[in-house]
Amino acid sequence: MASPAHAFYCFEVLSANFEKRSPRPLAQIEGTYQKHKASSAASAAATNGHMNGYTNGYTNGYSGGIQSAPLFVTWNRFSKSGPKYLRGCIGTFEAQPLDYGLKTYALTSFVPLTPCSFSLWLVI
Repeated sequence: MASPAHAFYCFEVLSANFEKRSPRPLAQIEGTYQKHKASSAASAAATNGHMNGYTNGYTNGYSGGIQSAPLFVTWNRFSKSGPKYLRGCIGTFEAQPLDYGLKTYALTSFVPLTPCSFSLWLVI
């Protein structure tokens, strides 16, 4: 099951590509996301007096030990008027190592990616 950390990793890969640097590893992105979730939950508990148990259907935001799986990266783009539209979708039914597959497919696109439109993208 895809997690928010996987989407963050795809954006990290694109950002690193534009900045001509190596992306942070998927495991590091997952760890950062875990810390964020824990901090958010602690903050919610402190302000609300309880935790709501919200997990968003994900395994706490990381791949839960899954090392490879069939995967697809779908990019949507938001127009300035609001609606989103499909920017591109690519993937495989053949199991891929998650870090390699997400990185490869995040960088593969049907038309050239540009940094100026980066803020309008959504990965699902």
